[in-house]
Amino acid sequence: MKSYLLIICCWLMLAQSQAQNFAPIGAKWYYTRGKTNNLNTMEVVSDTTINNLVFKKVKVTSFRDNYTKRLECFEYLSGNNDSILYYNYYHNQVFKLYDFLKKPGDTVVVHESKFKATDAFQSELWGIDSIVGLKYLIDNVDSVMIDQKFERRQIIKQLGNNTNSWRLNTRSLTYAINRIGSLGYFWGAFVGGSVAESDDILRCYSDSNTSYKNPDYLHPDCDLITGNKYYASEMLLKVYPNPFNHEFIFIDYSSRSLTTSFKVTDIMGLLVSEGTIKEGTNCVKVGNLTPGIYILNLFDEQNILTKSIKIVKTYE
Repeated sequence: MKSYLLIICCWLMLAQSQAQNFAPIGAKWYYTRGKTNNLNTMEVVSDTTINNLVFKKVKVTSFRDNYTKRLECFEYLSGNNDSILYYNYYHNQVFKLYDFLKKPGDTVVVHESKFKATDAFQSELWGIDSIVGLKYLIDNVDSVMIDQKFERRQIIKQLGNNTNSWRLNTRSLTYAINRIGSLGYFWGAFVGGSVAESDDILRCYSDSNTSYKNPDYLHPDCDLITGNKYYASEMLLKVYPNPFNHEFIFIDYSSRSLTTSFKVTDIMGLLVSEGTIKEGTNCVKVGNLTPGIYILNLFDEQNILTKSIKIVKTYE
């Protein structure tokens, strides 16, 4: 009997610690949103109880270019190490927005049918009062290192052929990270067309235990009002062949930066090749290198490092 009670106590303590692990008071997200490139923030201000469940009260703020507030509202989130729930106050219901237990090929259904979006969705930007469903596909799952700890990461994709719908995958390649949410906008966006592309990007997330800065956001200040000019996300970056055994490699590259520079160094940091690449397929001469491991570094127009890739030269 004592052993049974001990197991229950341990389970309750673990469940409580997992719940507290999600977005403690003071946790804050910083986003670039939409064509205006403006700053949006989310900040946990308190804990509260709704329908006997504990939620994080989150203040959501959207700033204009002149630092005035375009929107300020409150949302309610609850999460653990597996999922993130949100409370829809218009429907008085709780919905699972993220499910990090889902595997590749699984579907996450947030809303099966039409629903009235809460204010943080900012659906009024598209003149939408009600959203026709919200679901997405888990395309792949891997992990990412954040503060010396691996966190689960999902690649999410649009489900079905409805090209004019609300999506969490606001880019053709959208990641969602456990306890943080989408690297686009946390609540998704309305994106028309066959390929989802928007200007939404998570810049940074921080709380008392975690500090994460999106590598695609290049400016040092997370709270910059107009930060999109520092956004240099590679829509497509492919290096081949890798491993290679000749003097040339190919780089397929697509980015907001039409031209970028590259440098190839050995593992000691010695420069062995450099040059520039443009949008599209580039044939790059790296030289007659000795077999071994090299690092291909890409830089933006301001000579800020945006990407590092390991390439391997083998014997011919």
